Amino acid sequence: MSEYLSGWALLGATVLLGAYNLRKKLTVLPVLSNALWLQLHLYLGLFSIWLFLEHTGWGVPDGPLEILLSILFSLVALSGLAGILLSRALPKRLRATGEELIYERIPYFRQKIREEAEASLVNLVREQPETTLKNYYVERLNAFFSSPAKFHTYLFSSHAYINEVIGELKREERYFNHEERLFSENLQAMIRKKYEIELHYVYQSVLRYWLFVHVPVTYSMYILVLVHLVTAYAFRSTY
Repeated sequence: MSEYLSGWALLGATVLLGAYNLRKKLTVLPVLSNALWLQLHLYLGLFSIWLFLEHTGWGVPDGPLEILLSILFSLVALSGLAGILLSRALPKRLRATGEELIYERIPYFRQKIREEAEASLVNLVREQPETTLKNYYVERLNAFFSSPAKFHTYLFSSHAYINEVIGELKREERYFNHEERLFSENLQAMIRKKYEIELHYVYQSVLRYWLFVHVPVTYSMYILVLVHLVTAYAFRSTY
């Protein structure tokens, strides 16, 4: 495939890829379904990677403009592939929790579970002012219920993290009396509940905000594509 033919084909592919974002905003237009647009976006994106490699001759391009354009295209392609993987994997993990949470309501649910844990602890302390579990909660679990989710932890080692939190509490049960053990079981259920709430927050945040990388880089690439197109034909006309 010639350099100019692959270049024009790549330009057409990127324009169609950008049209998907416009289609999502103009949902009233009867131009194919969103699911079909998504599939087209996926396969056309993979095809455009091959066109790009053909256009560059499967090598490193010459010139600062071409190198910068290649970097931007690579960022667009990598962020797009990351978005595909995330949109396939994270919703499955969320469905495994057994419930759906509205993103905007998640801070409320997080605060509610914290208040529930603290209220239960207050009731326990009223009955037993000198309780080992109170000290443990203040030293270890207060930070867990108060702090926001750790993105890296919840994305890559969430099960290990929550098992460690619950396992540490269970190991302390040998120092608890009967009432404290009953409260500990209730506390473990609240820990798991907070864990599920944080999973929703982290996963939904990632699914929402990866576009803040993908879209700006895409539009930056479009600007450089236009400059590259004008430059290419300007130099061509001099020969």
